[in-house]
Amino acid sequence: MKQRRISVCCYKKNAGKLAHPQYYARVREDGHTRDIPLHTEDKGVAETWVALRRDEIKRFNQYLLVGEVPPAGLLDKLDNKVTTDSGKVVTYQRGLEEWEAHMRRRGLRETTIGSYIRAYRVTVPKDAQITSLDHATVTKWLSRHDKLKSATRKLYSCALREFVRFGCSEYGWDRTILDDWPMVIVESATKGAWTMQQMAAIINNVRCRDPEVEESFKAYCWVMATVGSRQGETAELRWADYSEGRLTFRAETTKSRKSRTVPLDQRICRLLDRLPRKNQYIFADLPKTQPGRYEVLSRAVKRAGVPAGGLHTFRHSCARILYAKCTDITLVASMLGHSPAVSMKFYSEARKPEQLQELVNDTFQSEILLPDAWDDLVKNGLV
Repeated sequence: MKQRRISVCCYKKNAGKLAHPQYYARVREDGHTRDIPLHTEDKGVAETWVALRRDEIKRFNQYLLVGEVPPAGLLDKLDNKVTTDSGKVVTYQRGLEEWEAHMRRRGLRETTIGSYIRAYRVTVPKDAQITSLDHATVTKWLSRHDKLKSATRKLYSCALREFVRFGCSEYGWDRTILDDWPMVIVESATKGAWTMQQMAAIINNVRCRDPEVEESFKAYCWVMATVGSRQGETAELRWADYSEGRLTFRAETTKSRKSRTVPLDQRICRLLDRLPRKNQYIFADLPKTQPGRYEVLSRAVKRAGVPAGGLHTFRHSCARILYAKCTDITLVASMLGHSPAVSMKFYSEARKPEQLQELVNDTFQSEILLPDAWDDLVKNGLV
């Protein structure tokens, strides 16, 4: 029996003539070729089809090498396209890359995309069949993080839910999996808030080996404590964003994708003016990674002897103080970059009867520690 071999590759057929050129798999067999339509315009899908067919091709060639007749159904498999209901093949890496591109098209911040991708990588096993998900599988994947704190587990759950939503719209997955999604509720204990006096104690207890890093970190924390900015957008501040005692948070760094300008306390301006201008970023000496910043802060919190919290607690605390002090919540919302719904939530919480005495004490301490901060807000029309 004459030995025959086959090979396969993918290509675009009539790419210059068709408005939507389709990918084909060209199978070469004993000097003859035949084209198999893959019904896709995506090169990655076509390459995935070829990769999934390597085993069948190898087995077919092994039969020929030993002089045996291949099974009738083996070669027929080459004619069967491997697709989902929407006509696309989805692998772990391919799905991840398409989801990342989709989030960029939506305009999400790079920090948000990065955190979602990291959460997806540690939640979904690499050998997982992501084309067929169900509630049991999702619950099993999320249960791997049961020992982590609730805020971290919520991030992993949200990231996986966003990927499934993308799969439903892009690959035609069953949307019923999004019903009764196993969301993680953040424990109230992790949603703490500090008084201005506690924030001052924390910042004064910041210790770093490098004096420049310590001074930069203290100024970084004071900005968040007085204007309620987020940790990521504060770290991305540039010297060009600082002018005439004001800070401008650029749209590409904010969560709402809108820029905003906020006034600074005069003493915070003096702190910033003392920082060395090593490059375009104001806080160039900050620890490069977020875990490094949290480590510095956690040690300061322990030294100060205040309730546990993170970098975002500065924002919660400042918002709580500002909403309690101001009668027009829309002005404070524009300063913090809050949506109206979030503004009303903070406003109503700040007026609960059981919190009134604490809020009065907090406001009194704030005026002692930063007596001219509120004057700056009034002059700039924010309070």
